[in-house]
Amino acid sequence: MFHIFAWSPDIIWVFAQKLWWFVVLLGILIAFHEFGHFLAARLVGVRVLKFSLGFGPKLFGRQIGETEYLVSAVPLGGYVKLFGEEEADALDLLQARAGGQRQPGAAVARQASGTGQHQVAQPGEA
Repeated sequence: MFHIFAWSPDIIWVFAQKLWWFVVLLGILIAFHEFGHFLAARLVGVRVLKFSLGFGPKLFGRQIGETEYLVSAVPLGGYVKLFGEEEADALDLLQARAGGQRQPGAAVARQASGTGQHQVAQPGEA
């Protein structure tokens, strides 16, 4: 029968170390992925409102220009909030541009960029 209390302290310590490094490496990969979305949005002229590593409650952050950079409590995710993702933002954008055209393929480039960053982070694997 499985007893967690029968594990030696050495085994628990090794498991804790492996779990820690898994979370650290996963955080690095997520950072590359989200940075790909960030760069693609900036390159096609979309305003980035928030760039967060992690999710949940904000631990600390800083506003630089129009972008708020955050580090949040749960390191197993992240997000990039773009202007126009919410309906109210989109209506404001349409009114501001008043007939202006978006660049063709801009949305596709932003979404595909996260996948492209995976190839940069892991160049030997395809």
